[in-house]
Amino acid sequence: MIPATIVGVWAAEAVPAPKRTWVPATPLAEPAHYFLVVSKGSDGRIGAFIRNPEFNSGGALGTLFDLPAPAPDGTLRLERASIDGGPLTFHRPNDAELRWFYPRPQSTWLYREPQRSVDGWSVGTLSTVSMRQAPLAQAIDGIVGMRAPGLRSPYIQSISIARHGRLVLDEYFYGFTPDMPHDTRSAAKSVATLMVGRAIEDTRRFVPQSRVLGLLGSYLPVRNDDARKSAMNVADLMTMASGLACNDNDDSSPGNEDTMQGQPPGTNWYRYTLDLPMTSLPGTTAVYCSAGINLLGAIVTAETHEQIASYFARRFAAPMQFGRYAMWLMPPP
Repeated sequence: MIPATIVGVWAAEAVPAPKRTWVPATPLAEPAHYFLVVSKGSDGRIGAFIRNPEFNSGGALGTLFDLPAPAPDGTLRLERASIDGGPLTFHRPNDAELRWFYPRPQSTWLYREPQRSVDGWSVGTLSTVSMRQAPLAQAIDGIVGMRAPGLRSPYIQSISIARHGRLVLDEYFYGFTPDMPHDTRSAAKSVATLMVGRAIEDTRRFVPQSRVLGLLGSYLPVRNDDARKSAMNVADLMTMASGLACNDNDDSSPGNEDTMQGQPPGTNWYRYTLDLPMTSLPGTTAVYCSAGINLLGAIVTAETHEQIASYFARRFAAPMQFGRYAMWLMPPP
């Protein structure tokens, strides 16, 4: 990685119009923060990228010469950075906005005992559970000391440590707090497979070896059907070895996550996934496939006869005493 020096930072705020259904409540009511970062590498090249902390996303913009000149008032309207409300207009950030750009206002970390909350955790200090502070301080100083991030820099939102039943470290960065929902991204794939396991136990109607098409008869007939697709089972979806053409690391794959989400409004992602062509025998080749994990939701709904959001709330969120949370669903139906 080429070392870079920050040349300038601009900020913008916008409330993205939700394209998806959120339950039980939308986390998009507050403005999201966008930062245009212009940096100069050790090779003298000047480039720019945009980061959004709330959704831990970003994109490269190429060189500085691709960017328009700022307006007389210092703002910079960037047509290439558009959300549903239109192009973003950037301005020089104030201290309140920089709270979302820097991990912490201070570049060094001081340990503090976690605050007590109503979540049921007992709290304590590192010393009470025989943990050394120095190694943790070295790691967290590496987080809070970041002042010249790159596009691929890690944007760690929080770190919590529990030991012997006590919460002994609870730290948040980039504007996040304990009460703010975090976009868990692909970590939710583990939750999807847990829901499948719960549905298997609750219904006793299917097992990991059950054939997918046999469970989703309402979607038949499917396109690109062959013996391989008929052999695809639930375990193949959970292990991302379905054989479907849904490689998220291949932009040309028809089941690529971005390609699927870019389909016309109203597209049923379950049917879209089932219609994909096959590229390999199920269970033999693993590729990163979000579409297959999403399809597990159709199986849970079909076998429990309960919508995925209500099933999750009843069998996971309520028993585990979830606080505020959100789940985004595929477009109607």
